[in-house]
Amino acid sequence: MISNRNIERIKVGDLQFDAISQETLLEVFQKSIGKSNPLLIYTPNLQFHRESRLDPEVRALLNHADILVCDSRFLQQLAKISSSIKLERITGASMLEWVLNLPIGTEFSLAVIGGQREAQVALRKRLHLEFDGRVQATFTDRIFSASPTKDDVDFALRFIEEAKADFVIYALGFPKQERLAWEMRRRDVPGVHLCIGAAIDYSSGVRRRSPKFIQYIGFEWLWRLLNEPIRLFRRYILQGIPEALRLVIRSIRG
Repeated sequence: MISNRNIERIKVGDLQFDAISQETLLEVFQKSIGKSNPLLIYTPNLQFHRESRLDPEVRALLNHADILVCDSRFLQQLAKISSSIKLERITGASMLEWVLNLPIGTEFSLAVIGGQREAQVALRKRLHLEFDGRVQATFTDRIFSASPTKDDVDFALRFIEEAKADFVIYALGFPKQERLAWEMRRRDVPGVHLCIGAAIDYSSGVRRRSPKFIQYIGFEWLWRLLNEPIRLFRRYILQGIPEALRLVIRSIRG
């Protein structure tokens, strides 16, 4: 965790989340620009929780994060039962937008690893049109292995170094992106390392995020399921609902 800050932690199920606010996280982002110290941020949701419960390697991987923020409305609500500390829901999509919209005059560089080619092209165009050159972005659509090979790690090291990245965006999907990000973190590669999954699709405009009121009431997962039923049915229905019920029963039993 961050040694120079007092961030409280909340245990929800089997995960320890950081009770960090948007305001504090933005401050962390700004102070990290140009610094040599790495910072690794993961955004676990219910899928992460299930995989960490079933797989010790995934559980250890999540424990490596410097900051663990909650990207689940369900887990956020569950936290209210066990703690009086407020746990904000912070999504990968939100974090990427916060980075892109850092205060006027802030200049920084991005290294974007992963995402569809269409999303990369669209995001590059958006950066050019909206940010007047203050965001320098470098992209790679290299296909990485599920568990990073030596060639994967060597490529990522060179790519990030050449980009002189203040922020490294990983859009490879869970847990591939977390594994690669950890390989960078444990080698002390400078920059804020953000694992954001499909968020690059939303920031680029390739996919439309759910309306604000859908997000507010906690049904963004349903919006995504209706839009991508084949890809998400197993994750949300066959795996997510049983995991949620297991956590509710466990919470009731204390």
